[in-house]
Amino acid sequence: MDHQPFETWLVSEEPLTPEQQSSLQAHLQDCPRCQNLERTWNQVETLLGERQVVQPAIGFTLRWQARLETFHQTQRSQQERRVSWIFIAATLSVAIALLAFMAIRTLSSFESPTQILVNGLTLITSLLASITALQDFLAASVKVLPQVIPPGWWFGILVTISLLLLTWVESLRRLVFSRRIVR
Repeated sequence: MDHQPFETWLVSEEPLTPEQQSSLQAHLQDCPRCQNLERTWNQVETLLGERQVVQPAIGFTLRWQARLETFHQTQRSQQERRVSWIFIAATLSVAIALLAFMAIRTLSSFESPTQILVNGLTLITSLLASITALQDFLAASVKVLPQVIPPGWWFGILVTISLLLLTWVESLRRLVFSRRIVR
C-alpha cells in the first residue's frame, strides 16, 4: 500500500482540499500505520506548542562577540608568526646556499692550503690598513671641519641626521612588531 501522499498530508501544515481530506479520512480508517503517525504527530505538535522558548543568559551576545574577536586576534597573530618564521627560514636557506656556493667557488680557486693561508693573511692585513687609514682620515676631519663649517650648519646637519635616524628606528619598529588593527 502506498502511504506517501497520506503521510505528507498528515504532517503538512497546508490546508487540504475537500477531496484530499475525504481520501485521507478513508485511508486512516483502514491503515493502523497512518493512524499511529497521526496520533504521534498530534502529540509532538502539542509538546512543541507547550514549550517556552529559552532565552540566552544576559550578556550572551557580548560575551560571544568578545570571544570571537579574541579568537580572530589569536588566528591573526598565529598567521603573522607563521609567515614571519617562513620568511626567516627562506632567508636563512638562501643565505646558507649562497655561503655554500661561495665557499665551494673560493676553495676550488686555490691550488693549495698554503695559498689559502697567505691570501687570508693578506686580506686581514689590508683590512687593518684600511681601518687605520679611516682613523687617520676621521682624526684629520675632526680637526679641520669645525674650522671650515659654520656652527649653524652643524646644527642643521645634526637635526637632519637625527630625523633620519628617528625615521629609520620607526620603520624598523613597524616592520618588527606585529601589526594591530584598531576598530
